[in-house]
Amino acid sequence: MVDQLSRGRLQLVVANGYVPEEFAMFAKEPSERVAAVVEMLETLKAAWTGEPFEYRGRTVRVTPRPFGDGRPPLFLGGASAGA
Repeated sequence: MVDQLSRGRLQLVVANGYVPEEFAMFAKEPSERVAAVVEMLETLKAAWTGEPFEYRGRTVRVTPRPFGDGRPPLFLGGASAGA
């Protein structure tokens, strides 16, 4: 929706985090962070197609599609080997 409202100006930066208290807040282990980011990126890319896709055993479809052709740019940040 932000991409639609901004007429295609959304740019998303994703980082996998490193603060132990932030992981504890969501009952997650820091060792799970790379897998979680990979799953999230795959989910975003599938969602932005506007077509149905499988997410954790359910078929979902996200609308509206991004404003322009394709998807908003994704930038990845991190200082770990997994990042």
